[in-house]
Amino acid sequence: MGDKRLPFSEETWLKYVGAYRNLSDPTELGEADDPEELGDVKLVDTQVVTFDEIIRLIGKVAGGTGSQMDDNQENLRLINEAIMKLRSYGDKDNADLLQRFMNEIVDHDLLEAKLTIEENYRAFVAEVALGQLEVYAIKWGVQLSDLERVYRNYEIGSDHIDYIGDLKANSQMEESEWDNLPDNDGKPAFLKKIQFKTVLQDDVTKWLYQTKTVYGELN
Repeated sequence: MGDKRLPFSEETWLKYVGAYRNLSDPTELGEADDPEELGDVKLVDTQVVTFDEIIRLIGKVAGGTGSQMDDNQENLRLINEAIMKLRSYGDKDNADLLQRFMNEIVDHDLLEAKLTIEENYRAFVAEVALGQLEVYAIKWGVQLSDLERVYRNYEIGSDHIDYIGDLKANSQMEESEWDNLPDNDGKPAFLKKIQFKTVLQDDVTKWLYQTKTVYGELN
């Protein structure tokens, strides 16, 4: 039969898949949603290539001088174009992080000279991740140290969450946003505490998967 032919370009197909990925819950995506292979139609791993190219271009911009202004402007244009493609191909989270890295670190000459561009980026992502942990800890009235230990020991896709018992035991329901929900008004305190522990574990389970999928390991 030969290779199957798509009625549109590979780039168009990747954009369709990317739009689907950006709108979908990552916890609900399965192997059938992987765009790298569709029957006999092979799709290039554009996201990985694009990320590597962005890092290479950032290195050129960061190492540029005043006499290379024209080259830097072109590299900046290519970086922005690559980030837009990364987003349109469904990797919105990494695209947003790369854009923030450019805006907050590269543009302000805050790169650590002893680190490579990629190492600088990984350190930046880890710092952003810690910020997300702080926000979540406040939202749910849990200890940041407990949440960080849970996060560090969690393996993506695992049904088992180490130290979740300590997280729940040390949580303060009264400090959580959940405690102030209208649905909880008038409930007996003992019932609220039981429900809180259950809801907390369910939310942590989903949050861990989503957050660690985006940010990866902490430094």
